[in-house]
Amino acid sequence: MKQSLRRNLTLNFVAVLVGTVALLVIFSFGRAQVTVADLTDRIVRSNTSEINVRLANLTDEAERTGKTVAGFVAPSVEDGARPADASSFVADAAFLLEAMRAEPEFGAIRVTLEQTGEHVQVVQRPNGSLVVQMLRIRGGGRVREDYTPFGNTLQLLYSETDARDDNRDEPWYQSAKATAKTVWSQAYLLRNVAGPSIPGVTCATPILARDGRLVGVASVDLTIGDLSRFIQKVRIAENGYAFLLELRTADPSRILAHPDLNKLLIPSGSTTRLSTVDELGDPVVSETAARLAVKSPLALRSEAQLFRARSGGAVYVIGASRVQRVGESVPNWVACAVVPEDDFMGSVWRSAISVALISLGAVTVGVVVSLYIAQRVSRPLRALATETERVRLFQLEPRPQPPSNIREIDALADSMESMKTGLRSFEKLVPADYARWLLSSQQEARLGGERRVVTTSFADLIGFTRLSEQLEPEQLVEVLAEHLDELSREIHDADGTIDKFNGDDVMAFWNAPVPNADHAYLACVAALRGQDALDRLAIELKGRCMPALRAGVGIATGEVVVGNVGSRHRMNYTVIGDSVNVASRLQGLNRYYGTEILINDRTYQGAGERIVARLVDWVALSGREEVFLAYELLGLAEACDDSTKWLADSHNSAMDKYQAREFAAAAALCREILESHPEDRLVLRLLRFAEKYASEPPGQDWDPSERISPK
Repeated sequence: MKQSLRRNLTLNFVAVLVGTVALLVIFSFGRAQVTVADLTDRIVRSNTSEINVRLANLTDEAERTGKTVAGFVAPSVEDGARPADASSFVADAAFLLEAMRAEPEFGAIRVTLEQTGEHVQVVQRPNGSLVVQMLRIRGGGRVREDYTPFGNTLQLLYSETDARDDNRDEPWYQSAKATAKTVWSQAYLLRNVAGPSIPGVTCATPILARDGRLVGVASVDLTIGDLSRFIQKVRIAENGYAFLLELRTADPSRILAHPDLNKLLIPSGSTTRLSTVDELGDPVVSETAARLAVKSPLALRSEAQLFRARSGGAVYVIGASRVQRVGESVPNWVACAVVPEDDFMGSVWRSAISVALISLGAVTVGVVVSLYIAQRVSRPLRALATETERVRLFQLEPRPQPPSNIREIDALADSMESMKTGLRSFEKLVPADYARWLLSSQQEARLGGERRVVTTSFADLIGFTRLSEQLEPEQLVEVLAEHLDELSREIHDADGTIDKFNGDDVMAFWNAPVPNADHAYLACVAALRGQDALDRLAIELKGRCMPALRAGVGIATGEVVVGNVGSRHRMNYTVIGDSVNVASRLQGLNRYYGTEILINDRTYQGAGERIVARLVDWVALSGREEVFLAYELLGLAEACDDSTKWLADSHNSAMDKYQAREFAAAAALCREILESHPEDRLVLRLLRFAEKYASEPPGQDWDPSERISPK
């Protein structure tokens, strides 16, 4: 009979844990109660509380200062007394100087404007002196100037004419802008400071006009050195010390303050960076971070949580509590106090040895039980984990899992197969490469796109409209599916992304979502192989007494915006841009020129000598002033016979002479080509124009081609 996984694990582990805890509590409660209570009072209620109060006051003061600065700047913009630009920076600098002098614990205070990215800030040097920095736009360039305050004036110290720093790109600025609230950053390398960049944290407050419009962001920096000197003021027992830990969910945790500042900062080129917990070289800190990493900082209580760590043969008692405060935002900081156990608990060592022996026996029993349970559940779970990895890689073939004696695992395996069935349907409705990229990146599809050079293709079935008048809807759908299957297969095999089907038209593009430098050539390969596939299909359909069709293809390469368009609830991954319109219009021009595959000049250049193509015309499309070259794609260079290559070379030579006003020579070349290709519409067309201008030469302002403006 199948057992519930929850029931199985609960009964076994609860029995072991309850037995172990009961033995520990009964044996150690009497002798350790007074000592543990005293340790809790001395470490938690005194030291950790003092650290929390000090840090809460410091962070609250940083928020108050940021809000005061924001309040000072916002009315001046709203009332029109001063414009929302850098012209008021001198007055703002005077206010920021007073704020910095009032709070020497701060590393910097700044104001950044949203519209231009200009900023003014006051920075405290390591020697305690203050520097005013302004970044303003002058003459179209970004100019940074550093000043030293002297009385009521500012004296220029340094000037940089091509400053590239833009605070609007910083995560703290973006977060304050997005939430319209005061936010705290994680520890990072502070920029725009006097001297080398140093690690620190930033408190950012949005500057809002009365109508809610974002004017800019006021921010206050606290350097790592400031926090370390601040926390060193707390005395913890004889051999104890305190440190400040920043917990992160995605990255390794960081130490924001530690008694040994030299260990906290690591040289990195011309600057320094904040060491990770492991780089700090303090086993007690590493153990603390490892214990707290499994908890969310928001889940930690203000009362200290106690645990022990061993380092160098000594046992340390560690108290950790989340920094509590009353401001709008809450930094993910944990204040920690470390005290050697020998300072307080020498009287309980004998009891600890006994507890350790009993605990060892209980843990041994627990390990045996755990191994037994793990053996029963690990094998099917490993198989499911492997299958999950295959799903992440978008490998969705059905692979039923072997049955398990645990009901929940069996249900999970069934759900896995159901999910794969749904994903296989999903794969048919969206571009497979894009779906695979979404799953592997673990991101949610969002509106927006990026600029990228992409090759776009439109393939339209010639004669489908006339055929739709002759066949029943069911037959029409069957014929359409047969042809689009062939075209789609060749696009997929050439690494293309199918965008959509518009009736009998299929749109595809290359170089997105997966970059591919050979996109122009691959689009040509897909078009040519698609025509070959339709030729083979025509033979098969003829044997089934079904009609066969050809396709007209337009291909264009150019810069587009590629990404998701639509609404937030329903969107389409596609490309938008001028070259997309060009590809669509080229597809329609096939009927005008009597061709099957037309490409623009950028596709021709991108594919290079690997394709055989001939110049068709200089084309000007309606609504588009720029003229581009249109080429007929005849084949791949490796597969074309000598006759096709000769046709392309001869026709291109004739076009060159036609453009150079050598009309008689162009006409002679056309007649030579027609001897072996008498029905070639492009040659006949060129011959007609060449003979006309040979007998009636055009004026000096003659445009070398007949421009086509299709409707």
